[in-house]
Amino acid sequence: MNANPRQLTIAGDHELPLVVALMPYTPRHRAVALAVVAAMLIVWVFVTPLANVQIGRIDSFLPLVQTVMSAADLLTATLLFAQYWVRPRRALLLIASGYIFASSFAFRQTLSFTGSYAPNGLIGDTYTTPAWFFVLWHTTFPLSILAYALLKERGNLSLEWRMADIAITLACVLGTIALLSWLAIDEVQHLPQFFTTGLMLQTRLSNQINIGLTILGSTVLLVLFIRRRTVLDLWLMMTVFAAIPNFLVAAYAGAARFSVGWYTARGFALVASCLLLSVLVTEMTVLYSRLASALVMQRRERGNRFVSIDAATAAIAHEINSPLGSTECRNRSAGAGRAPSLAGRGQSDPQGNRRSRTKGQRDYHKRSQLVQGCDRQARPDQHRQRRRPGAAAFATRLASQRGDRHDGV
Repeated sequence: MNANPRQLTIAGDHELPLVVALMPYTPRHRAVALAVVAAMLIVWVFVTPLANVQIGRIDSFLPLVQTVMSAADLLTATLLFAQYWVRPRRALLLIASGYIFASSFAFRQTLSFTGSYAPNGLIGDTYTTPAWFFVLWHTTFPLSILAYALLKERGNLSLEWRMADIAITLACVLGTIALLSWLAIDEVQHLPQFFTTGLMLQTRLSNQINIGLTILGSTVLLVLFIRRRTVLDLWLMMTVFAAIPNFLVAAYAGAARFSVGWYTARGFALVASCLLLSVLVTEMTVLYSRLASALVMQRRERGNRFVSIDAATAAIAHEINSPLGSTECRNRSAGAGRAPSLAGRGQSDPQGNRRSRTKGQRDYHKRSQLVQGCDRQARPDQHRQRRRPGAAAFATRLASQRGDRHDGV
């Protein structure tokens, strides 16, 4: 018989531990995702007519929101690397890399943004550097998701090289971030400009970039929808969908910073950053609770099995010890009755009586030890933790028997 290689691959996959990122989604997950989509659509419909309305500059808004986003993306990447450690698949490395890109560029945009940590920003050019960090952020992240969607059907990698794979991935990602950051900070004068008339109006290039990012996000969303299989696929779709209004508002309104559309877009970006993190933490908690319940049931079943073994062992010991005890009592009474009769005849044989009694006691103890050995094999854990009180009792009993012998002699 020839085995089907695909069947062998599937069987091998099922032998590996299941992780949250590779679990198939359920109707409950789909219902929650649809509710999230409906809520975002309602907000977008109400905000779009007001996208150009300026509501003033709030310097503390962007540092607060994007610091939370950076932390959420970094935690999500950490959880995805942990999922890769349990179930090494190349696609998990790709999506974790995308979240590292998002976390890094979001925080760098905050550092360069006007009024965030300094009046003119801490790094780069006041006008162009934050915009380029925004473009890098929303380009590298969807491209990583697209690579994940195209390669997620690949098989598992070797368990022996997990740490090396993670280290190489981190080195490549951090090197790319360093190179792109250098271009956006030190070589920004050679890059195209995105704003005119200060920070309040965008150039045509900026609108074209927003349209291009919208098309890229829509393409990634379509590929994920076609190839959706798991919980991770479903919520990555929600993440990409939450980021698209960010570009639509800017492209439609043509407005720059500090407008209703600008603040709303940052709110959508915050939702997109926290969606997958919330799902991973929730599903891991549910999986942990199920594992704890399974362990409790296993221990309970094991305890019930030990009770049954105890009852069976006690019954066997009773059946064996009862005739042995009766035999020993008869031997003792026979030896005690034989001694006076032999003494009356002048044929007293104390050595023979002692040997007979010792042989009976030896046989009795051998059978008792046999029963105890069976009990120890049936319950090895309990006997391993026990301090063997039976051995001390046996030694005390043997000493008393020796005392009886000396008294008889």
